Amino acid sequence: MRLSIVLALSCLALSAGPLHAAEFQVENSYGAVSVRVSLEGQFQVQMNSSRRRARQQDVKVTQVEDGVRIVAEPFDSSPVDINLTIPFGSPIDIRTKDGKISLDGYPARFTAQTVSGEILLKAPWEATRLRFISRREPKDVSLPASPRFKARNDRELDEKRWVLEDRFKDEYVTYGAVRIRSQNTERLTIETMPLPAGAPVKMHWQALSVYNELTKAGPKTWRAPAQSNVQPPAEATAAVALEGQTVFSSDVRLVNLQVAVYDRQGAPIVGLGPQDFQVRENGVLQEISTVEAGDTPFNLALLFDLSSSTQRNRNQMKQIAARFLSVAQPYDKTAAYVLANNWFGVLSRLTSDRDSLAMRIGDLPDLSGGSPLYDAIVLAYDEELAKLPNERNALVVISDGIDNRLYGVGQPSAVSFTDIKRAAAKMNALLYPVFLGPSEENLSKGSRPYEAYMRFKETAAESGGRVFSAASLKEFDAVYDQIARELRAVYSVSYYPNNQDFAGEFRQVDVTVSREGATARTRPGYTAW
Repeated sequence: MRLSIVLALSCLALSAGPLHAAEFQVENSYGAVSVRVSLEGQFQVQMNSSRRRARQQDVKVTQVEDGVRIVAEPFDSSPVDINLTIPFGSPIDIRTKDGKISLDGYPARFTAQTVSGEILLKAPWEATRLRFISRREPKDVSLPASPRFKARNDRELDEKRWVLEDRFKDEYVTYGAVRIRSQNTERLTIETMPLPAGAPVKMHWQALSVYNELTKAGPKTWRAPAQSNVQPPAEATAAVALEGQTVFSSDVRLVNLQVAVYDRQGAPIVGLGPQDFQVRENGVLQEISTVEAGDTPFNLALLFDLSSSTQRNRNQMKQIAARFLSVAQPYDKTAAYVLANNWFGVLSRLTSDRDSLAMRIGDLPDLSGGSPLYDAIVLAYDEELAKLPNERNALVVISDGIDNRLYGVGQPSAVSFTDIKRAAAKMNALLYPVFLGPSEENLSKGSRPYEAYMRFKETAAESGGRVFSAASLKEFDAVYDQIARELRAVYSVSYYPNNQDFAGEFRQVDVTVSREGATARTRPGYTAW
């Protein structure tokens, strides 16, 4: 019979995510341990016994300094199986005797030791390393069809051992890691699963499929219901999925542009209305439907580059982020993402809870790793902003701008510099890189920092945004108010194209403002699908 216990421990111990997560220690000398990794941050303990009704006292759960300790202690030594659901990102260490050990999900660090227990592992092995060590080869070994693993005989001191491990090269980057030691396991089963779409960690090379989709279809547009005479609302985004494609169910499409307007001195211009804007598509004047700014909610996503080259800037990054949070109004939402260890991670999704977000940013660990920066920018946009095409969006990238492609070492971005510029032009978001270095005029031409800055500058311009320099907090103070005003002066301009024959062609868009000396920045166009 099974007894289910759901425990709610402190938020600190069980907070989910790639950077902040509890560690679980499990000991069961009386039965099996099964683990399911939850993307929703769940923690649940279930127990069952084959001989009698399970009792809560059979398993002792205690909160320790860095996580949770779970120990099977049946009063009568009856078999007790422990079934765990743990938050994504939580490391787990398991000790058993002869009970089965199983894993289902995308693990952070999964380690286990057993005497003779059966092993069943199901994980996304394209992003998870494996090393299984036993005194001898199990009698029954079941592996996926793909040649992702290799087996060999080895020696550890004077003892023979059988090793099954992944075929990844040492420099290949993964997020998950599974390490298991056994003495005499009889059965080992390895099953594979795809990388979960909603996981808060994505491998940098996943950006390529996002890029392909983004540049194939361009920014999403909206269609009203067929044969409808009712004008659709600007914020409508209804669409249905059909055979892996996005199919819009209407005849009339709405194009939405994020537009920043500034004067000759570069100061943002506020207080504009529909009468102040002119939009031309392929040279043809369009009728503007709506212009929104001011108190219209804003989505601000912050991407922190926590690669090795920015380690000296961590305190500066945190303080810059804190100041961006102060820009947000109560109705705005802010998200925080990281590039660390060559993968993209979600620190916090879009939220209005600025206090909680500030705590998470303040607790940023001292991570490092390579810099597939272009991939991280694409993944940061795709995480949430891409799903909000008719809202006011901005992506702030706090980085030194140096992608692995500039150095020619490590794992380069799957998305090239040419690709990232093309992707930025398709985004329904303004890109604001904060360059952790001197301003353009103080950089040595031909140097890597200069090249990184210029690439940032070009990429931001493609989205309608621009780059800012912050060699020090004092320098950043000089431009902070300007950035804050500009974010608040971003306009969402929408219109229904006169040409409703969408055949996949690229359409150039030009936005002008009828104010003396005013200049408008927005993306250069869209692909009319």
